[in-house]
Amino acid sequence: MNKKFLLSTIASTILLTNSAKADAVDFNINYNGNNTFTYQGTRYDSFQALSTDIKRINNNRDIDINIVIPDEEKRILFRDLAANTQGLKTQYADFAANYYQKNLQDIFALLDYSIQIYAQLPAEEQYFLLNAIEINDIVRFREKEFTDTVNYVKANATTERIIGQTGTKFVSKAMSINDANIQGLIPELRQLFARERDKTITTTAAEKARQKELTKIIFGRPELNSLRNSAENQELLKNYIKNLQTEALVNNKYIKDVIIQKTEQLIAYLDVFMVTDVKDASTVPAVQKSDSALTEGMINSLQTTRELVDSRINGFSATAAGDLLQSYGAWIQGSFTEATQNAYKNAPGYKLSQKGVTIGADTGDDILLGVAYSYNKNDIKNITIKTNKEDIKSHTFTAYGKAIVTNDIFLKGQGQFGKSQIKKSRSTGDLANNLAKAKTNANMVAAKLEIGYDYALSSPVHIIPTIGLSYTDIDVKGYTESGLGINRSVSKRNSNRKSGLVGVSVNYDGNISGSIKLMPEMHANIDYALGTKNSATIVKIFDDIPPIATPAEKLAKAYFNIGASLKAFQFDKYEISTGYDLGLAKKFHSHTGTLKVRVNM
Repeated sequence: MNKKFLLSTIASTILLTNSAKADAVDFNINYNGNNTFTYQGTRYDSFQALSTDIKRINNNRDIDINIVIPDEEKRILFRDLAANTQGLKTQYADFAANYYQKNLQDIFALLDYSIQIYAQLPAEEQYFLLNAIEINDIVRFREKEFTDTVNYVKANATTERIIGQTGTKFVSKAMSINDANIQGLIPELRQLFARERDKTITTTAAEKARQKELTKIIFGRPELNSLRNSAENQELLKNYIKNLQTEALVNNKYIKDVIIQKTEQLIAYLDVFMVTDVKDASTVPAVQKSDSALTEGMINSLQTTRELVDSRINGFSATAAGDLLQSYGAWIQGSFTEATQNAYKNAPGYKLSQKGVTIGADTGDDILLGVAYSYNKNDIKNITIKTNKEDIKSHTFTAYGKAIVTNDIFLKGQGQFGKSQIKKSRSTGDLANNLAKAKTNANMVAAKLEIGYDYALSSPVHIIPTIGLSYTDIDVKGYTESGLGINRSVSKRNSNRKSGLVGVSVNYDGNISGSIKLMPEMHANIDYALGTKNSATIVKIFDDIPPIATPAEKLAKAYFNIGASLKAFQFDKYEISTGYDLGLAKKFHSHTGTLKVRVNM
């Protein structure tokens, strides 16, 4: 399979900037050996005769020339240059010195140096070098520039060789798969690999397509996950991508073809490095890990904020004798939450820590109206990979209210809008286990509406059942990582939840003295999802590589909250309360503690 490997960034740039001419014209020439050539059907018995015709045809000296010779013939030409067969090296040096207006001795020195370096290369690297340069590039380069090109060719030959060796490893591992269909396909794939490595053969488009198909079928098997996800394998992927990214910065005529060819090669071998059809998110390599912990953690955090505001709304009720809480006032509440989500199916395991403060003010007699601002700092850490984490700073604004419809029936509701700044860190799984970092933003919208009935079981004891609906939506913007490992671009993600709500609370209105009241309270709530969305994590590792989606697990159907609080009131003016809530969902639990102070005006 013929590939024309790109010159290094330095050498390619020099090729453009140091060339004596503005543009270039290709002269497609055949070398017949022994200093004889063929151009457009005409045979030339020496390079001197050929160069005379080239000068005549290309009489505009402002336009450069490229003497383009097939690679196998170029190999023979290098041999004859080294031996100065029939005066070939002397004639070529005279032409180059005259055409490029360089010193003849410098031209001879460049030719001798290049031929010496070429002769020392292994046959495979000689092939790649001949693909990378045309014969007249030698006299354009200085020694360092030619050395840079050779070093680049060596690196690419090494990468090509390692990828071939990796394919061989995967084939060997696949031999242990207990599947007759797979075993029947392996010999065909081996034959296609052998043809690809044979540089004297040009593989057809059909052969390339078949190799890609077989690679996906065989190498995509879960039995090969340990080999695919290994640090050595991910290191190879990292280096391949970084080479592509470096080459993409060079404005050279070779670059488009080279990047296309190398990208096609990576796509053909993509199942060696990544899971291209993800069924189980827990088995993918680090570069494909799901981002769903971020949005799930933010939903849980937003639920905590709503519960804090609820604690104020619930205080506005008939259980408050007289107008103890009705009036005008301001309040501040601090909270601390620790939560754990254990992994299951496509849901990643993580720990959530939230510290926050909420400040609010409200007014009302029969109708409570209020606003609140919450600042929360969330840390989300992967349970198994401790360096995978998100630091989130959220600013949430809430409008809330409660209306007493009758002495027993009330309506209450709240709506939130918030923005979050997110810093992400992810282990890349390469040999050094480098970290990839990124920053992004998120928008949060939530609302809920409930209707309740205040049933006085006795004078101080009230049972208050409620039912309602809620909606939560999280939008996280796309981002691109940076770092020394495999960096990825992730598309925007969305998670939302539409729920039915059922709850009950029990309040006790107790008098300690004429000026002090205590109100213990217990509550239990169920948030049951009527519909959810949890976007896949769509990953790109290079612009021309198709994106791959890692699916997210559906959000938990049921979320349970059980809690208790104790409020103390003094002189109908001050309220101090503390509370605890336990949150439960599938493989999830959280503990939240709160402390609130309110002053009635």
